[in-house]
This record gives sequence, C-alpha cells and structure tokens, in this order.
Amino acid sequence: WTFGSAPPSSVRRLTSQLYNGKIYCPADGGNDMHIYDIATDSWTVGASAPSDGYRRTSQVYHHKIYFPQSSGTAMDIYNITNNTWTVGMPAPTAVRRFTSQLYNAKIYCPACDDVAMHIYGLLLGVKI
Repeated sequence: WTFGSAPPSSVRRLTSQLYNGKIYCPADGGNDMHIYDIATDSWTVGASAPSDGYRRTSQVYHHKIYFPQSSGTAMDIYNITNNTWTVGMPAPTAVRRFTSQLYNAKIYCPACDDVAMHIYGLLLGVKI
C-alpha cells in the first residue's frame, strides 16, 4: 500500500466509478462530487448533486454515472462530459440499495428489504 493525495473534504465515499483515468466519488449522505485524477494524484470538486442522497452503488453508461439512491426513490445522474446532474425517473419504492449491476442497458438493483428487483432502463431513461 501507498498513499495518494488527500481528498478535498472528509465525507463518506461508498461508491466510485473509473472513467478516462479519473475516479468519480460522490458523497454518501451529502451532495459533493470528488474527482481523483490518477495521472496527477490530485483531486477536484465537481458540481453539487441535486440532493443529499445516500449513494451506495453506481453504474457508468454513455458518459454518465447513475446513482440509484439507497433509502430513497431518486435516480441521480451525473453527466461526466459537462459536469452536471439531473434526476431520472424515480424508483417505485424507497428501499435500501447497496449494490447494482448493469446489463443490456438496464440497471438491476436488488433491494435488501425483501421486495422485487428494481430495474431501470437506460435507453429511454425510464424504469421498466
């Protein structure tokens, strides 16, 4: 193990995505987006998320990172290209989501609360 540079602030970072040599780390329970540049061992701060959501899982698809909120219904979407956030279609119910998988342009979110699999369609930006 070695150490890289320190992040811009102390927040919980429970999920991250690698894209073009940078690691995108949203705050869990906050609205910060911290971006680590591997080549320069440096951090920058991205645009603030639309809400203080619990982001514990994520998937990257077509220059965007999708964050299905845990204990909420929002699908927060970070556009890497223009450093902006949008909110997608809400989930059918608020459940704890700790993991997700991307397959065939759909995000599969197994809830840990004993409810049906939640499936978010990415091609149309709607849940199916």
